[in-house]
Amino acid sequence: MIINPTSIDMNVGEIRYANIIVRDPQLRQDTYTLSLSGKYLQFTKIDGKTSMNINLGPNEVKKFTMIIYGGAAVSNSEVKVFASSQSVAGIASEESLTLNIAQTAASGLVAAAPGITFEESLAALLIGGVLVWSLKRL
Repeated sequence: MIINPTSIDMNVGEIRYANIIVRDPQLRQDTYTLSLSGKYLQFTKIDGKTSMNINLGPNEVKKFTMIIYGGAAVSNSEVKVFASSQSVAGIASEESLTLNIAQTAASGLVAAAPGITFEESLAALLIGGVLVWSLKRL
């Protein structure tokens, strides 16, 4: 498994992405559990989840995108990504991503409320966009 990049510097309120590449080293199909761990989980997701099952064929490679929302200031916070075979206990891989998120002056709804979750921040942005669009139509 590979994570790229392995370190992200960002500000509160920003969104960044990291690629996760997983390969099945076996000569047969298998199901793997891909999961995240760490103190910053509420702001880090893969396909909207912190854990998922993936099916891989022999030597198949799949790419996933991890979304990191800068919801709170942290320094050297580590998010670990773990992939493990469900049929062979010895096939597992763990990689980590280091996050440095700087506090910025509050500007706008999302940055002013760093305690909200990733989904809540997206909903707030969507609602704000609809309100602006509605006002422009008047």
